[in-house]
Amino acid sequence: MSNPRLKFQSQCEASLFEAKKAHSVGLETCSLLGARTALIRMQRQQECKGIDDLVAKGVITPFLARQANEVRLWGNVTAHEDVPPEHPESADVEQLLGFLDLLFDTVYVQPARLEALKAKRSQVGGGSA
Repeated sequence: MSNPRLKFQSQCEASLFEAKKAHSVGLETCSLLGARTALIRMQRQQECKGIDDLVAKGVITPFLARQANEVRLWGNVTAHEDVPPEHPESADVEQLLGFLDLLFDTVYVQPARLEALKAKRSQVGGGSA
């Protein structure tokens, strides 16, 4: 039986990959919409109503939450407002995608690395603690 959590995680990663691909060819609005989708999918996977819930759960820092909220807000602006064609700028999108990289690293990658090292330690007789 497949793990729905892994399915959501891969959907989050796929959305982030698409956002980066759009950015790589200068499709900044598409990139931000993809980034917003990745963020929403991550929130669903983490079973939280908003980014600040991740702070309350101790998953991310308040500063990382502010960065993630900036991605969300830029995504909302590009989705719902008449944004001038020169915005968003490529450098801004690059920074916002970097924020998502940090978020995904904190939520997915670092916990998995920690668990893998803990498992190795227990296999070599390192005990628990």
